[in-house]
Amino acid sequence: MMRLLVILALAFFAVTFLTGIVRKIIKSGGLPHSDRDEINRTKEDKSKIIDAKYEEIK
Repeated sequence: MMRLLVILALAFFAVTFLTGIVRKIIKSGGLPHSDRDEINRTKEDKSKIIDAKYEEIK
């Protein structure tokens, strides 16, 4: 019974510790090279569309 409580306590602290690390990573902006490239591509695509519409208006 005592062993089970120790194992549960260790599991609780491990999960708490890991979730704290994950939260810090998310707050700092995520993992490098995760989705930033995709976000930058969509921004570039939108600017190209705007430029193309501007050229059509001229």
